[in-house]
Parts: sequence; C-alpha cells; structure tokens
Amino acid sequence: MFEHTKEKMDTSATLVYYEDYIDILIRWANQHDVDDFPRDRDTLKTIKELVISDLSLYTIPIELFYLTQLEKLRFFNTKIEAIPKEINLLVNLKSFSIYYNENILKLPSTLGELSKLEELIIYKSSLDNLPKEIGKLSNLIVFELSYELSIKSLPTEFGNLKNLQELTIVRTNIETFPKEFKNLKKLTYVYFENNQIREFPSFLTDNKSLIKLVLSEDKISSIPKDIKHLKYLKMLHLHGNLETLPNEICHLEDLMSFNIWQFNPLKSLPKDMKKLISRGDLMKGSIVIEYDSSSVQQQNDLLKGFSVTLSTTSNN
Repeated sequence: MFEHTKEKMDTSATLVYYEDYIDILIRWANQHDVDDFPRDRDTLKTIKELVISDLSLYTIPIELFYLTQLEKLRFFNTKIEAIPKEINLLVNLKSFSIYYNENILKLPSTLGELSKLEELIIYKSSLDNLPKEIGKLSNLIVFELSYELSIKSLPTEFGNLKNLQELTIVRTNIETFPKEFKNLKKLTYVYFENNQIREFPSFLTDNKSLIKLVLSEDKISSIPKDIKHLKYLKMLHLHGNLETLPNEICHLEDLMSFNIWQFNPLKSLPKDMKKLISRGDLMKGSIVIEYDSSSVQQQNDLLKGFSVTLSTTSNN
C-alpha cells in the first residue's frame, strides 16, 4: 500500500514539474517579447522546430532544453553568451544552427552527445576553437563553419565524422587539416572560401565520393595531378590564386561544370582543354575562364570555335 502511494506521488511530482517548465518558458517569452515563440501549451509539448531570434536576449533558460521533441533548433541574431550544457537533453535534435550570435565564445562539450544530429551550422560567432566532442556526432551529414576568424584549426577528432557528406568552411584562419580527415570518405560536397589554406588539401584527392568542389579565394596556387582520382566529380570551381592547372583536370569524364575565374593569375591552360570543352555533356555556359590579358591571343586560339564564356583581367 505504501509503495503504491509513493509511486503515485512520484508520478504526480513529475506532472507538476512538467507543467512548471512549460509555464516558465511562456513567462520567459512574454517577459522578453520573444517573437515567434509559441505560447500554446499543447504546441510546446510537441514542438519539433524552433527559431530563437531576438537582439535583446542575453541568456537562454535551461527549461528550453526540456522540449525533447525538438528536431530543429536555430539561434539567430541574439546576444546570448553561451549555449547551456543541457543542450544534450534534446535527444531527438537533428539540426542545430547558430547565426550572427557574436557574443558566443564557446560551445559546450555536451554538443557531442546529440546522437541524432545530422546538421551543424556555426555562422559568425566569436569562437576561437571547437569542442573535440563534435567528433562523436556519428550521424552528422552537414557541417558548416563560416565567418569564424579566430578559428585556426579543427580538432583531429573531426576525422571520426565518417558519415559527413557536406563540408563548408568560409572566412576562417584555418591553414591545414588534420591527417585524420582522410577518413571522411562520404564527402560529396566541399566548399572552402577565403581561408588561409595554402596547399590543396590532400584528403580531398583520396575521396572517391566527391561530386562538387569549390575552392575560392584561398592561398592555393596549384592543383595536384592526383585530382584525376576524383572520377565522379561533376562540378569544379577554382577561384583565386591558381598559377597552373594540371592536364588531368581535362580527363575528369563526369565533369559537367568547370569554372576558373576571379583573380587566378593563369598564364596558360592545360593542353587538353579543348577536349574538355568539346564534350557534349557539359552544361551550357558551365565553363568560365578568366586569365591574364598578356596571354589573350594564345587562349583565344586554343578555344576558337568552342562555346565557352571568357573574361579577361588586366595587369594594369
């Protein structure tokens, strides 16, 4: 009899606690005038997607992470300084993103406990490093790191993200990648822009799954001949500091979009460029070439008779 009563009391206590945190969240949203935050109790109990966007917010209540049905959570343009460690309570979370939260200095290590997470986007905060525990996100498919100028490297543990398919890194101070990145065999899309990368990342040429590759405004001056191993590459865009191109690019048989432009100091094109351009399966307007004006005649002779978009730069 006593044990049965105790069980009912425990159950009752749980129900009271559950109702309390819903009340706390509604009161918090009202006090801070948080736009688009549901005030309906039933909606909050089952909500799957939530965007928190408010410049006046400096803190997030822990109770937010009791909304365990959430699958997508985004913090946009707030002044919050930290993501609470209790984020690991969101056991069904599949997508987590932070955009324009420039007061955030650190992410909690418990982020690595979100076993169902498939998408992680970090855009313009004030991080100077990332927790190595992110490498435990075995189901992560999409990772983006953008406008994080204080970040100079990625943890070696990121090499454990063996299901990662899309990798975007924009405007960081990253120069090189850990050798463990060679384990990222499922990458299909890679976009690097305006980082401090000086050499073509070797882990890319080992990736037989890569379909789209964009290297824009980094410090890379040459492409290795090993690019020939990317047999399934369909899109290749190279913008920035390239001085030479290997002839092997012209023999990527699945290539449908080839773009080399925007400040590449190219003096010449590979000898088999004509073969690449003449292929019937290239998409219309898919080849854009920008080159040094001193070699205009040479390039025009090479490309004569083919449908290709050309632009020239000047040394002056």
